Amino acid sequence: KLSADISWLLGFTVGDGNYNKSNDDYRIEWSGHVNAIECFENVQRIINNDFGYDIKIYPKNKTKKDFSNIRACVFSKKIREHFLKLGLDYVTCENKTIPSSIFKESVQNKMAIISGLIDSDGCVDKTGVRIVIKSEKFSHTVQMLLLNTGVISTVRKDYPDAYCVHIQGPSLQILKQHLNLINKEKKFKLELLVNTNGKTNNDYIPNRTLLQDFLEVVPFY
Repeated sequence: KLSADISWLLGFTVGDGNYNKSNDDYRIEWSGHVNAIECFENVQRIINNDFGYDIKIYPKNKTKKDFSNIRACVFSKKIREHFLKLGLDYVTCENKTIPSSIFKESVQNKMAIISGLIDSDGCVDKTGVRIVIKSEKFSHTVQMLLLNTGVISTVRKDYPDAYCVHIQGPSLQILKQHLNLINKEKKFKLELLVNTNGKTNNDYIPNRTLLQDFLEVVPFY
């Protein structure tokens, strides 16, 4: 059974992690901007608490003395094989996805993996919350996971080589209620956005065969 911590770590790893190598070093590496330092500290805490490993956070490029980007990595057969059992295969960025087993988890764990995705590949601005994803297939998988928690979203190709999952309107209230963002800046922006956003949500529900599931989990106000 997954914990909320491991679910968040899965989401953050899918977003900012590199786990495509299948050789004997069993390396998993996370990289990102120093503004997300609290997320990397959360990775440290979870890896230590759940697996007993101490990992350090480094500048991503020491030789260039670039301290604006950071990384953390762990070399562990135990951790990599555990992730593999959860469905995190050896894949490149273009083929990343959410393990299908997540759809059978509790709403809390589903929201935890979504929190990890937003902490890594998400942004919050005046229009709503966006999760930037490399592949179209993965973006629709995220859309369906959101719907499974009562959150309506849309998918658009906002960049030449990436897709965006957009969350706006009343669904932001659901996110605020159930997300557990670690990134303090994104969490603060979401609070402000929900308090000031009054836009009507005109998004549609993808795959209407899931309408019954949606009605069972969506809160009514």
